[in-house]
Amino acid sequence: MGEFDLIAKYLAPLAGPEGLGLLDDAALYTPPSGFDLVITKDTLVEGVHFPKKHWGANTAEKLLRVNLSDLAAKGARPVGYLLSIAWPQSTEIETYFPAFVKGLQTVQEAFECVLFGGDTVSIDGPMVVTATLIGLVPKGQIVKRSGGQVGDEVWVSGTIGDAGLGLKLILGQNLGMLPNGEAIWTWEEAYFRPVPRLLLRKLLRAEATACADVSDGLLSDLGHIAKASGVGLQVNLADIPLSESSRAWLDANKNNRIETLITSGDDYELVFLANPKSRDDIKKSAKKLGVPLTCIGRAVNLKNGCEGVHSEQASVIVLKPDGSVYPIQKTGYSHF
Repeated sequence: MGEFDLIAKYLAPLAGPEGLGLLDDAALYTPPSGFDLVITKDTLVEGVHFPKKHWGANTAEKLLRVNLSDLAAKGARPVGYLLSIAWPQSTEIETYFPAFVKGLQTVQEAFECVLFGGDTVSIDGPMVVTATLIGLVPKGQIVKRSGGQVGDEVWVSGTIGDAGLGLKLILGQNLGMLPNGEAIWTWEEAYFRPVPRLLLRKLLRAEATACADVSDGLLSDLGHIAKASGVGLQVNLADIPLSESSRAWLDANKNNRIETLITSGDDYELVFLANPKSRDDIKKSAKKLGVPLTCIGRAVNLKNGCEGVHSEQASVIVLKPDGSVYPIQKTGYSHF
């Protein structure tokens, strides 16, 4: 099947009117009055961001979900995306492509966005897929990483560490004693299908002073906020939310350290700062939206609060229940 036949059969049905039927080399989109465009882009490489030969729905879903998470962190809602696919020449494209497209469709329907256009190529190498997501935020209300203030509280959505364990399972790494079969499902689902916290966008615009999504690891992404905002962040180890499965894994394997969970990445939860005066409103919103939110620390003066920290991000420290510093050697994943 040729490139244009492939586009017409599989991708054109996913396109909105902005895509012009995928018959042109560009899309046409007019944003509504009173809104700013928020644009984000992520690339997934086979063997780096997803396991080898996972060319189907799981990878397609993850590609869109991780990009949607970036929009959620900005307080934006998605409207569409551009897609780039570099497909390995060694694969039978019609064997895997329908499943890949089904993954795209599933996310489109769940989060109300459509395909605007893109590009497809065949390469002699691993699969590489890129999505550029376009979102809308009320004019001037984007939530940045740089607005945090000393005294702000640190909040995080959901639970941390499940996706990291899911990746280890998928790669066949030894996790020791597993608590139960449900844990395997929990971890793998967290890895392949992270939930972009788009339900929080109005709350973030109203209450958050800074925000990021947890892609490279909780501590690493907190470090990005700390650096952009010029503050130090103290995180209470005991307050970091873990799933029942991950806690059971820690309990069943005494040699395991919680550091594995809080630095592994791929969670795509949101971590944000907010004034303590917003605490009650945040709790009420969390309950109303059905999204767990946990306060895990606070922002402090960078010079006074974070001295003597042995980690990649010296602006973030983790405190044990007794107040001593929990040593972290590596805060998260790094491409370089």
